[in-house]
Amino acid sequence: MPAAQKLESTVPISGHMVHMPGHIYLRVGEYEKAIDINERSQIVDLQFAELWGNTNFPNIGTYPLSHKMHAPHALDFVRYASMLQGSYAEASEAAQRGAASVGTAPEAVNRGEKRVVHSWVVDKVFGKWDKLLSSEQSHKGTPYLDGMWSYVTGSANIAKGNLAAADAALLHIREMAADPKVDTTGVSPTSASQILTLAGFALEGEIKEARGDLDGAIAAFARAVEIEDTNSYTEPPDWSQSMRLYLGAAQLDAGQAAEAEATFRQDLEWKQQSGWSTFGLYQAIEAQGRSAEAEIVKRQFESFWRNADVTLSRAHL
Repeated sequence: MPAAQKLESTVPISGHMVHMPGHIYLRVGEYEKAIDINERSQIVDLQFAELWGNTNFPNIGTYPLSHKMHAPHALDFVRYASMLQGSYAEASEAAQRGAASVGTAPEAVNRGEKRVVHSWVVDKVFGKWDKLLSSEQSHKGTPYLDGMWSYVTGSANIAKGNLAAADAALLHIREMAADPKVDTTGVSPTSASQILTLAGFALEGEIKEARGDLDGAIAAFARAVEIEDTNSYTEPPDWSQSMRLYLGAAQLDAGQAAEAEATFRQDLEWKQQSGWSTFGLYQAIEAQGRSAEAEIVKRQFESFWRNADVTLSRAHL
């Protein structure tokens, strides 16, 4: 933490450098600080633009510091950190601003596919099923965009009891993952084909869970976890919602509370102070009859969830 605080003042006129402590804050679960510093970094960029004009800031070594290219990355941090705190309003606002900056030109869409998809995934994470099913797909025409739209709308159809539509969405995801052009549009660092393969197992697990096949759901979610763990490392991650939330919740429903506890504890190693996984951990401990310990974890969850605008009954909506 002292290093993060010192880093912020290293190049105070560069929004991207002001933002950099956000990587530390994200890793240690200080999500309020991550949000604040990324919002401030965008203000710094605007202030610097008044002085510097429309000229790119010179590169320092190999690291681009331009005030003209930083905002989408900062917004992505605000989106992700707000998600982990359970704040739909903040996550959605940041995600929509990021997606709106992409535009509709083909080359811009290729550069901004992830930003567009992240805005859809925020609605899925927070269970905005009616919104997803009543909306038109904002950007389309690449395997990644079309496959991920099927992923989020497939989940929405499951929530609405339309499993036939979810089955069709799953088939489409897997067709897109196998498309010869799937990895040609610049989605990185994790390939589009890997993300779509992960999405396929994720949706398969949701479908099987909806049909009462908990063993099949657990197997599909476990496969999704395996793939997620091999994604290329980047911050925020290319896959926004941890699949361990789904695996742990299914394990609890199957009466596997000890296994669920291990799943949620492992998730918290990478997403410290995540309210979602802390709630799942509370439920897993309570299900094993460890009431005193469960009460402590519940209080931790309430602290982590203090900025949330949703109520949980399990580790995901």
